[in-house]
Amino acid sequence: MEREAEKIQYISLKDAAQFCNYSQEYLSLRARQGKLRALKIGRNWLTTHTWIIEYVDRAEKSEGTGVEDNFSSSLKALQSLNGLS
Repeated sequence: MEREAEKIQYISLKDAAQFCNYSQEYLSLRARQGKLRALKIGRNWLTTHTWIIEYVDRAEKSEGTGVEDNFSSSLKALQSLNGLS
């Protein structure tokens, strides 16, 4: 039986930034603040596609009107990568 932790595929915040409208630096800030779920390995922050989707979804809800349009294509792309759509 494989361990659950071995199934998780982590990505760098640089890679994560390609799938949303946030920069690597902003994602790093949010990870340090505990707003974005991420792990720090050495000096690098790692996250998952699922955690980015969750963060973008929460950010859309808290930002109000107009922001959803900016994120909807990124969110759908991430969901399709994870087979969630």
